[in-house]
Amino acid sequence: MYGIKFDKVTKPFGKNTVLKSTSFYIQNGITLFISENGTGKSIIIYSIAGFLRIQEGRITVNGYDPVKNHALALKDISIMPEVPSYFGSGKVSEHIDLFARLRSICSSEFLGI
Repeated sequence: MYGIKFDKVTKPFGKNTVLKSTSFYIQNGITLFISENGTGKSIIIYSIAGFLRIQEGRITVNGYDPVKNHALALKDISIMPEVPSYFGSGKVSEHIDLFARLRSICSSEFLGI
């Protein structure tokens, strides 16, 4: 199955449980995580990237566990940080063009339009 799936994921961070039995599915395409600070966005992204191990539940990216099969899970995933250090204060369209070029596809194909 392609996409990102969280199935009853629990991840404590320090004394707090940031994710508690969290489940969701993201289909292929561009997805933005927008929320207040401290709500777990970074924990979700680091978990998707396989940089954090979860306590309970299961995460799959394109059918693979991102910790056990890092390269296969992330071969079709791009993560753009909130403040990209490589591009200064570029426009969203410039970032999309950059990521599309890195994938050797045109921007409209990258966006699925």
